[in-house]
Parts: sequence; C-alpha cells; structure tokens
Amino acid sequence: MSSLFRIYVIVLFLLTTAPLFILAQSSATDASDHFHSASTDTYMNAVNIYKNTIGRNSMIFSGTFYNDSHWGINGDPYFLRDAWTNSTIVYEGHSYDSIQVKYEINNDLVIIKYVDKIGYEIPLQLDHTKIGEFWILGHHFVRIVADSSSTIKTGFFDVLYDGAEIKALAKRQKTIKTTTELNQLVKEYLLIETYYIFSGRAYYPVKGKKSILEELSDRRNEIKAFMKKNRGRFKKDHERQLIETVQYYDSIVNN
Repeated sequence: MSSLFRIYVIVLFLLTTAPLFILAQSSATDASDHFHSASTDTYMNAVNIYKNTIGRNSMIFSGTFYNDSHWGINGDPYFLRDAWTNSTIVYEGHSYDSIQVKYEINNDLVIIKYVDKIGYEIPLQLDHTKIGEFWILGHHFVRIVADSSSTIKTGFFDVLYDGAEIKALAKRQKTIKTTTELNQLVKEYLLIETYYIFSGRAYYPVKGKKSILEELSDRRNEIKAFMKKNRGRFKKDHERQLIETVQYYDSIVNN
C-alpha cells in the first residue's frame, strides 16, 4: 500500500505543477513548443495514473478515526484475530479488493488501514450504512437491515449457507464480561454466536436440534433421520450441524 501512496504524492505534484509550467511555456519559441507538448503529455499521464490507482480507491479511504486502544480488557474485540487482513469490501455499490481490514465485533464496525504519505498507519472506521458486504478470513458477511417485525437487529451477518430456498446465518459478537477476582474487577471479551435460518422472507433463531426440526418441519422425518445418522460428527460442532442440515434440506426440496 505504501508504494501506492508514493505514486499518489508524485501524481499530486504533477497535477499541481504541470499546468503552471505549461502556461509559462505557452509564449516560448518553437523549441519550447516541443517541450510544451511533452509537458502536456506528462500532465495527462499523471491524470491517468491518478484515476487508475488512487482515484478508484479514494472513496473507501474515508471515515472517522478509530481508537484501537482497549486498555484494561483482556482479549480483543475483533473477529478471529487482532491483525490487519486482506479483504474485499462492497462500499456504496463499488467493490474494492486487497483492502487491509479488521472486523470489530464488539460494536459491529469495519476498520480499514489507511497509510498516509509519510507511512503513518491510521485506523479508519467506515460508515457501516454504506457497506453492502465484505469477505474476511474465509467468511462472507452481509449487512441486513431489519424491519419492525424482524427477529434480528440491523447489522453484519456471516453467511454460512446461501441456498436457493433457504439460508443459514451467524451473528458474531463480543461483549465485555466483568468478574471479581481478589477484590478486583476483571474485564474480558466474551464471544457470543447466534444462529439463524432464513426462509420464506423471515429469520428464525436456531438454538439446537429441536429448533432446526421446528423450522424444517415440512421435511421433519428426513431431517431427523439425517441428523441421527450424522450425530457423531455434529455432537461438538453445532455450526457444522446447522450448515449441513440446511444444505441437505435444500437439496431434497429442490429434487
């Protein structure tokens, strides 16, 4: 990214100085006219460089400063790891690749790394209302806007399975848990994951085998047999159980 911003600085210099230089040469001799033409070409090349590099990404490098200090709390508020990760973001309908991102799931914030012209890293908090979806660490998150009758709240959801008739989603959150140890308050981030099935234009919370069977009741016998057959694999992995069961349901209703 730093090389990209070095190009940006050079381009800005050319954009601001080249037009003045061209004007200064406009009344010169034939030899100067030749140089004037070269300067014009240089200026246009600079414009093209700006459009093809910084220009197409400049929209996403905007936002409010994010304070990434979490002093006094054990752990971190991020999804999977506290490290910048390459991500693709759809922002205001435009797709941006290879953006350095952290997903802060304590407040449901997407943070990007902006590097200024002297190499200083600045964490920026993107406007969440302008993000349609993003991909990070092998996960695909979409922003869902809830209505007044919905069982979910507006925010980013991890798409676990995206089928023709049904979808499986997860809400990844971290809350701050406070306990007392040796007469001192101890704070730590606690991961909470909530699962949903989307079917028939509604979101249904999933808490286990029973709720899955309730939401897929039109094929209850087949689903129950499938879950029984695979209960050994599903015993300690409820997320896998949800994904594979919903995938199986989708396959039988479309055959």
